[in-house]
Amino acid sequence: MWKLKWCVLCLFLEEIEMNYCQAMSEHRINPPIPHYLLPQINDDGSLEIIPERHEALKEFMTKLHMTDFEIPRAPFARLPGSTLRPDYKTISDDNREKTQRYYRGYYRYLKDNGWEKRAYVYMLDEPNLRENYEQVLVLGQLVHEAVPQLKCLVVEQTYLQDPTWPDIDPAVDIWCPLWSFIDRKTINEKITHGDEVWSYTALVQRSPRYHPKYQTVKDLDPPYWHIDRPLIVYRVPTWINYQYDITGLLYWSTVTTVIEPWSNPAFAHPRHYNGGGFLFYPGVPCGIDGPVISMRIKNLRDGMEDYEYFMILERLSDKKTVKKIIDAIAPDWWNFSKTPNEFLAARERIAQQILKLKKVDES
Repeated sequence: MWKLKWCVLCLFLEEIEMNYCQAMSEHRINPPIPHYLLPQINDDGSLEIIPERHEALKEFMTKLHMTDFEIPRAPFARLPGSTLRPDYKTISDDNREKTQRYYRGYYRYLKDNGWEKRAYVYMLDEPNLRENYEQVLVLGQLVHEAVPQLKCLVVEQTYLQDPTWPDIDPAVDIWCPLWSFIDRKTINEKITHGDEVWSYTALVQRSPRYHPKYQTVKDLDPPYWHIDRPLIVYRVPTWINYQYDITGLLYWSTVTTVIEPWSNPAFAHPRHYNGGGFLFYPGVPCGIDGPVISMRIKNLRDGMEDYEYFMILERLSDKKTVKKIIDAIAPDWWNFSKTPNEFLAARERIAQQILKLKKVDES
């Protein structure tokens, strides 16, 4: 009887999780792939493709219009060291072989299904120690030796935190700096030699002292995502992303635990951040098996749709035409319009240009 109840509970939770994923997709957010849809990992690092899981994953990828595919980090490549244990740079030969078998198998599986072009490995989140930089180099080498074309993402800025630390550029294919850590010059350098850059927000963080233009930006605020801020901060990041040729937007969580979502939606870390890491309200207290959508996520969806307009206009004209419109709205991460009507007017101008160019193209 207990086992039956547990199975029913699991199915109920999976249904709720899928409802959240559906809501993310409907608002132009790439949802996380549920672990129970992924291949099973064998002890030797190979993958076991379970037919039922595979068919469910194919349906998930198609139905939710998935673009990116995060390959889970290999469980055999967890480096055990710390600042007190100098083995953080090493991995056993046995685990190296398993890890590389894992990445080769995963990439082959994705390629067989046409999912490999936007695949990546999320290697490390905010490596803030020299030891973390060493770890990034070890992990990146493991991935690239197994599959040279597989991209490695690190949540880190495009310049060194400390000039005495090793350069992690050989290990990184996708850089993901916090908004206030962004530097246009070094972003352009990374893009020029073939890397991608995404942008990232979490909590409330101003530019660090090692920012190349610290004296200029140290007292400025990017569009932090919190309930206390104007709703426009959820719309503008896609505009600034385009401005900097940034092609991805990462948020650390949409459903983190808060004190009480409906009356005290604060994430304590150790300060209180209202709405931090929290874009969906839980529907169960309201009798809904899924999320209640916030106004913040509606504005984020508007920003995603704005970006789609930018790409359509770029295809019909060029980037310079699009950036000319964006310049008046969001010239950089610290200067952007706070007036919603300006966004609407700019989007209208873009729509009119698209229609005009389409007519010329069709004639």
